[in-house]
Amino acid sequence: MAGMTKEEGIEQVFGGGGHVVILGAGASIASTLRNPERHGKLLPSMDNFIELVGLSDLTGILFFIRHG
Repeated sequence: MAGMTKEEGIEQVFGGGGHVVILGAGASIASTLRNPERHGKLLPSMDNFIELVGLSDLTGILFFIRHG
């Protein structure tokens, strides 16, 4: 990255595309084992994220569109 600005370096690595990062669910879920959420709601993890946030129908549609 010598000879370029920080912004140019970021653009070179990321290419200007969008991205989503989900971090930290493990510690939150572990903490609810002893102290469950007050209203009985489950916290999402990478194993159950799609189901808990209600995206199951969308992922099924996208799979069908892609694979016929």
